[in-house]
Amino acid sequence: MEKASFIQIPPTMTGQPTPCKTSKHILIRSPGKTDLRTPKAPETRELLLQMSCLNPSHFAIDVGSTIQERANWSWYEFNNGLSIHDLALPSGNGSESQSQIAWSNEIEPRRNTLSRPTKDKSAQILRQAFTMHLLIVSQYFWPESFRINDLAQEFVKRGHEVTVLTGIPNYPKGKFYSGYNLFSHSEVWQGVNIIRVPIIPRGKANAIRLSLNYLSFMIMGCLLCLLRCPKKFDALFVFQTSPITAGLPAIVLKKIYQVPVYFWVQDLWPETLIALNKVKSKIALGLITKFVKYIYQQCDVILVQSRGFIDSILNHGISRDKIVYLPNWAESLYLKEVESVESPAVHFPEGFNILFAGNLGESQGLETIIEAAELTKDNLQIHWNLLGEGRVKEKLQQQINEKELSQTVHLHAKRPIEEMPAYFKACDTLLVTLQDNFLFRLTIPSKLQCYLASGKPILGALNGESAHILKESGAGLVADAEDPKQLAAAALNMSALSEHKRQEMGELGKVYYQANFSREECLSQLESLLPQTKHSEPCVV
Repeated sequence: MEKASFIQIPPTMTGQPTPCKTSKHILIRSPGKTDLRTPKAPETRELLLQMSCLNPSHFAIDVGSTIQERANWSWYEFNNGLSIHDLALPSGNGSESQSQIAWSNEIEPRRNTLSRPTKDKSAQILRQAFTMHLLIVSQYFWPESFRINDLAQEFVKRGHEVTVLTGIPNYPKGKFYSGYNLFSHSEVWQGVNIIRVPIIPRGKANAIRLSLNYLSFMIMGCLLCLLRCPKKFDALFVFQTSPITAGLPAIVLKKIYQVPVYFWVQDLWPETLIALNKVKSKIALGLITKFVKYIYQQCDVILVQSRGFIDSILNHGISRDKIVYLPNWAESLYLKEVESVESPAVHFPEGFNILFAGNLGESQGLETIIEAAELTKDNLQIHWNLLGEGRVKEKLQQQINEKELSQTVHLHAKRPIEEMPAYFKACDTLLVTLQDNFLFRLTIPSKLQCYLASGKPILGALNGESAHILKESGAGLVADAEDPKQLAAAALNMSALSEHKRQEMGELGKVYYQANFSREECLSQLESLLPQTKHSEPCVV
């Protein structure tokens, strides 16, 4: 615990705060109507500007005790590089009032800064040397391509120790990647410690093989997590795509080590099983629902990638205070100019090229693309390109052959993520599609953030939350999900637009991305929620 000086700000915001230049820590507390828990309020901005002139080593603002209140602060940067810290609650049962917390004689800063680095390296943000040892539990991880790779890599760059408990890479083709087998145990990638447990590969992803794949990670993860993760971590972070069973090893570790679990929901269960018609038995669905409720109840914080997920989680009896909206973001390489990264030679056919990039699965409703392409096949200038792998790729090739669409529909092999910006730049417009059902109206496919960040115009055939984002951003044209006539019409309309108009759409998408899905803001918000341990004195990084 460290001593801190305190400044009381008058409710009217009149007068300057008393300078405290010699203080190592300053805690700001407003006893009046001024709401310091709303970072965008004018009075808050005024206060922060005043405080930035005091030039202490760092200062803290009492932004509330609940998770939701702390999540309201994303990042704030001062002209002179000072940064904001949240405060840990005093030891005890946590029932102390805010005034008692604010006016105690000792405080314990625990959160990392919520700041964006400046471009001028000579004015780097002053950051408190608080780090954590984070264990990520995810069935999928590098070299498989998932957003969790970027999160782990960035947290290492921010000075944290990151370990990942995962399976043996086999997604999406269903067989182990070259160089991996059942005895693959551990490795280090980009400073991330990777611990692997043996699993049954997903094969061709039929119901039996997928079930074995899911269950093998859950069972082997629970059995081996204590053996392979013997030391205590500060926090457990679960990246929950399908299946939700992948979170059980984290619950086991929580029970043993008494550390919090942060659960990032990418797919809703059992809704995913219902939407894809994978489980029809009411008894089985009832058991799965009870399992989902148990997992959610054991979590300390539940993060959701779409606000549309919140009601579903509330229906499991989970308190709203435990739920925080944390959207997906795009990897930083999508924001760079292609010339600044290694760019492969990309060869699309002559004409107007539409690109769908990502998983070729059932959820994407890719039959809509084939049917739309059939409606435009007489226009040989319109080319539909599908880049990626997935369980329906063979079926798509069969449909292309049967409908004689090989001149205008082209399947491309999956490419490394580092090459995607070059493919995005080479196409004329990007394409995102989803099936039309209740679940996918709530979902935001992670490729949408990458599309927006890339600054290219977007065609969408989807409903709900994702359609709303495209319409609100002005980044492209939207057709209803699973409506090939509307999609074909939208493609023709997009191709008829001037290059200037399409470029304008792309720029609007990029602006919208920065305002709503900024990578730095999302990562800093998450970092602020996670518990951290002080390992050294404040330092400049």
